[in-house]
Amino acid sequence: MKLISLTSNKDSFNDVKFNPNGISLIVAKHSASVSTSNKSTYNGLGKSLLVHIIHFCLGGKSKNFESFTKKLPSWQFILKFKIENTTFVASRNTDNIDKIILHYDNKEEELSINVFTSTLEKLLFNIPEDIKFLTFRSLLPFFIRPKKESYVTYDSPSKVGSEYQKELYNSFLLGLNTTLIQEKYILRKEQDRIDKLTINIQKDELLKDFFSKEKDVSLRLIDIEDDICKLQDNIDNYEVASDYYDVKIEADKIERTLSQKYNETLLLNNQIKSIDKSLKISPDLEKENIEKVYNKQKYIFQIF
Repeated sequence: MKLISLTSNKDSFNDVKFNPNGISLIVAKHSASVSTSNKSTYNGLGKSLLVHIIHFCLGGKSKNFESFTKKLPSWQFILKFKIENTTFVASRNTDNIDKIILHYDNKEEELSINVFTSTLEKLLFNIPEDIKFLTFRSLLPFFIRPKKESYVTYDSPSKVGSEYQKELYNSFLLGLNTTLIQEKYILRKEQDRIDKLTINIQKDELLKDFFSKEKDVSLRLIDIEDDICKLQDNIDNYEVASDYYDVKIEADKIERTLSQKYNETLLLNNQIKSIDKSLKISPDLEKENIEKVYNKQKYIFQIF
């Protein structure tokens, strides 16, 4: 990969042209009007910012450019670079930081950051599929160191998750067998797991009885084997009657009949209670009044 130029959509930005051959050095110089005293430095002249913008155009994580995009709204940076015989142009806008527009071979694609970095990873690095942590973004800082602290140590230009990752990155770039490094890492993790298990065994009283005091567990094993045999016999001897489903259908039918009879009985009982209640109600007329009415009627019938 060879950088060609870095430009912007703003006229105030000074275009950067990289050397077509050899290396490109980012340097700065004072104007003649600046004091040449020992206190005068080259800080604040844009060297670090230029590197920051290059990483921005090459798919740096959005969270690392939040303050950068707030201070430069609506800025678009365009990085032109070449991989083998193909020229690429990557454009990223501070107003749409999660997308990168990639031009190559008369094509234009708007890609997410993950897709963009995956595309460059396949073009630039032959990373084995079964090796974790190796990515385009994890390897790029070795070529374009992003911060001042990136120059403190030669083998760690950015923060890494572990010593294993740092060793993995450097080994890959040196052309060493990363499969062996990963196997060493896996064995180390297994060793740590065994060490932790050993500590837990030493702390557990029950396990200590079995292991440290040489307790005989053969009797307990015999009991467990007997329990297993009994359970297996129960499973083997368990049978379902051949007419199980016929019996179930008949039982369901009887249950429905009983439910119907129960409802009929409940209805008849309610009717009987109503009749009994009616019989207990006393008439409105008293006995003497009834006799008077009867005698009058008797007299009338005698006349006729």
